[in-house]
Amino acid sequence: MTMKKAAIELNKTLLEILSSDSLTTFTVLDVQKAYMERVPNDGSMEGIKKMIYRQIYRLAKFGVLQRDSKQGRVVYFSKTDLFNKTKFIPKFVGSQAVTMPVSKSDQDFVKALNDKKAQYQVEMLTALGEAEELKALMEEFPFNQKRLAPIYISAREKSSILIGRINAIDLSLTQMAVQA
Repeated sequence: MTMKKAAIELNKTLLEILSSDSLTTFTVLDVQKAYMERVPNDGSMEGIKKMIYRQIYRLAKFGVLQRDSKQGRVVYFSKTDLFNKTKFIPKFVGSQAVTMPVSKSDQDFVKALNDKKAQYQVEMLTALGEAEELKALMEEFPFNQKRLAPIYISAREKSSILIGRINAIDLSLTQMAVQA
């Protein structure tokens, strides 16, 4: 029975650094410094540091890297035999999940959108409650249906408009997350 080679997706630059023959025993900080020497500073250094930290610990979990020793808070890693047997799929910088810091104005905008969304949700629930009650009243008192129907239709239209507003806010929040 032959064992299938494992395939791990990994940032291309990080893969180049870890694949270097000169890299035997290293710390997360060593890899972060080597990475930052190769990648231009685009303002997302904190995100890059976190990505490298997570990737190294992920590789250790897979058994591709091993924790050798610990001196204080500094952990030393080395490559295992499995590192050379593993198939790595290079992940290019444009597709890596490094989040850009969100500006104060963006944070304020997101908070305002979430506040509006919460307000619209309360209004929508109220409108739906009105519509449900009016429908029940029309069923209970069919002789008053002509008087209640316009109010019922108005409540349903109001809830539909509010659902549209909530969806627009959700789309805006999603778009901001994608662009971050």
